[in-house]
Amino acid sequence: MRRQLLPIFTAAHMIVAAASAADSPVPPPAAAPRVSVLTPPEVVQILDQTSDWYRSIATQQQIATQPSDLLIVYANRQIADKVVALAFDMARANAELLSSEAETAQKGAENAALASVDQRRAQLDAQRRAIQQEMAGERQKLEAGKAGKGKAKLQELEGELAMNAARANLIDTMGDFVDHSNPKRADAQALKSHIDAIEASIPTANNAVLSSQPGAASPPPANSAAAAPPGQAEKPEVRKGIWDLAGNAVRLRSKIKAIEVIDEQTKELAGAFHTISEAPLAQLQAYTAQSDALASQADTAGTAALQGLRAQFDTLAWRFKETSEILLPLSKQAILLQQYRHNLGNWRDATRRQYREAMRVLAIRLSILLGLLAAVVIVAEIWRRAVRRYVRDAGRLLDRLNELTRCDCTTRNPSKARALARRMDELEARIAQLREQEELDAIRPDLDGTQVMEQLGLPPGRDVGRALAHLLELRMDEGPLGEQEARRRLSLWWAEQGA
Repeated sequence: MRRQLLPIFTAAHMIVAAASAADSPVPPPAAAPRVSVLTPPEVVQILDQTSDWYRSIATQQQIATQPSDLLIVYANRQIADKVVALAFDMARANAELLSSEAETAQKGAENAALASVDQRRAQLDAQRRAIQQEMAGERQKLEAGKAGKGKAKLQELEGELAMNAARANLIDTMGDFVDHSNPKRADAQALKSHIDAIEASIPTANNAVLSSQPGAASPPPANSAAAAPPGQAEKPEVRKGIWDLAGNAVRLRSKIKAIEVIDEQTKELAGAFHTISEAPLAQLQAYTAQSDALASQADTAGTAALQGLRAQFDTLAWRFKETSEILLPLSKQAILLQQYRHNLGNWRDATRRQYREAMRVLAIRLSILLGLLAAVVIVAEIWRRAVRRYVRDAGRLLDRLNELTRCDCTTRNPSKARALARRMDELEARIAQLREQEELDAIRPDLDGTQVMEQLGLPPGRDVGRALAHLLELRMDEGPLGEQEARRRLSLWWAEQGA
C-alpha cells in the first residue's frame, strides 16, 4: 500500500510544480513581445470615465427648457451614443490582443505542465491494466479450486485498483487546474466580462441594438409637449413681475454653469482619448518597421525560410489589424467630441444672450421701481413740509380754515365733492399725526435766544432774531434736528452771512 501512496504524492507534487511554473512570473529565455496596447485597469478606467460622461445627457435634458435646447440635446445624444459604442469597440479589440498575448506568453509552460499530466495518466493506465490482468488470473485459480491465498490476494488487488482509480481522479483534477491556471488568460476573460457589464449598465447599449435593426423607428428630435407648433417661430416666454424676472435670471445662470461643467467633462474625456491614442500609434509604427525588416529578409531567404517568414507576416498582419481597430475608434471619437463641444458652445452662447437680456430687463424694471420709490419719498417729504408750514401759518385759525375750505366747495359734481372731502380728511389726519409726533402747536426752533447768543457770541439784537428765524425755517422743513445738529447748522449759516 505504501508503494502505491508514494507515487500519488509524487504525481501531485509534480503537477502542482508544473502549474506553479506556468503561473510564476519568472521570465523565459526569450520573453514574448507585448501586443496589447492597454492594461485591463486602463481599459476599465477609460470605460468608467466614458460612462460617467454619458450620464451628463440626463443633466442636459433637465436644463433644456426651449425647443432649440431640446434639438441640441438630441444631437448630443446621437454623438454620445456613437462615442460610447466606439469606446466599447476599442476595449474589445484590446481584450483580444490581451488574450493573444496571454496564449503566446504561457504556451511553453502550459505545454510542459500538460505533458507531465499526460505522462502520469499513461502510467496509471498501464498500472490499471496490469492489475486487472493479475485479478483475472487469481479469479481463474479460484474457479479451478486452487484457492490457497487467492482470496486475500484478490482483495489486495481490488484495493490497489481502487487506489489507481483515486490517483487517476486526482490527476484529472490537477490537469483541469493546470488548464485554467493561466493568470493572463483569466485577466483577459475578466476584462471581457467587465466590458459586458459596463455596456449593460448604459441604456445606449440596448438602444443601439434596436436602432440598428431595419425598420426601427428613430426617436423624435424633441419632446412633443415642448416642441413648437409647425409654422410658428419660437417666442420668448413672457414674464411678469420682478420676482419672475429674477428667478429666470438665476435659472439661466445655473444653466450656463451646468453647460460649462459638461463641456469641461467632455474636454477631459477628449484629453484621455488623445493620451491613449499615443500607445497604439507607436505600436503600429513598430509593426511597420518589423514588416519592412521581414520584407528585407524575404528577398534573400530560401524556400524553407520563406515558410517561417510567411507565418510571421500573418501574425504581424493580424496584430496590425487588431491594433488599428483600437486607434481608428479613438480618431473618430476625437472628431465626434469636437462636434459635441461645438454644440455645447452654441448652446452656452445662446443661453448667455438670454441671460444678458433677462438682466437688462430686470435692471430696467428695478430702475423704474427705485424711481417710483424715490418719487414717493420726495412727494411725502414735500407733503410733510407743506403741512408743517400750513399749520404754522394758520396758527389758532387752523380748524376754522379747514372748515372754511370744506364749505368753499361750490362744485355740483358729486364725485369732485367727494374727492375734495377725501383730501381734506387726509390733510386733517396728517396734521393729527404730525401733532402727535412733533407737537405742531408748539413748534419752536431747536435753540432759544440765549443759546443762539452763546453759540454766535452776539448781544441781543436783530441778528439774534434772524438766527432764530433761520432755525425755525429748518425746523419747519426738516423736523426736529437736535441741539448739536442745530448748533452746527447755525454756525455754518452765520459763516455764510459773515462772508
